[in-house]
Amino acid sequence: MAGAIALCPTGNEQVSYYFLSLHTGKRVVRNKLTVLPMPAEAISTVHQLAAACKKYKGITFTNKDGNIIRDSDDEDNMAGNLSD
Repeated sequence: MAGAIALCPTGNEQVSYYFLSLHTGKRVVRNKLTVLPMPAEAISTVHQLAAACKKYKGITFTNKDGNIIRDSDDEDNMAGNLSD
């Protein structure tokens, strides 16, 4: 099982979520998750991915319509969806 960071629900009937794969740096879809504390290795990996993405001066997350998702946009909604 590879580490990943939950981004947001996909909105499909299977209750899947989008994740940022810490192995590939790509967005993946999974319908099972285990909530764990954020280890230092995961934080380091995200910093490395951001440094490699110089075009945007970091990683830019967007929704399915290409709109940029800001840190504060769905922070409370994401926590609520993971506990459902």
